[in-house]
Amino acid sequence: MRTRTALVYKDEHGIARVTILPDVDETLADAQENERALTTVRGNSHLPMLVDMRSMKSQTRESRQHYGSPAATRGITAVALLVESR
Repeated sequence: MRTRTALVYKDEHGIARVTILPDVDETLADAQENERALTTVRGNSHLPMLVDMRSMKSQTRESRQHYGSPAATRGITAVALLVESR
């Protein structure tokens, strides 16, 4: 599933994958859209999640806070973040 800022899918190993698109400035609205996409992809399953943020340009504080909220973490058993320093 594609949102304005990410590709969200479940891979062949049952891992929820979120790949942030290049040069994205992510806002709270984007984080909420990505959460809805993840909920659709995840269904009723409880899954680990891998987030590839290496190509992200920036992320608002509100976006980061949203991803840590109980609603955004529901159904996620573990999270790994791929990041890169610039």
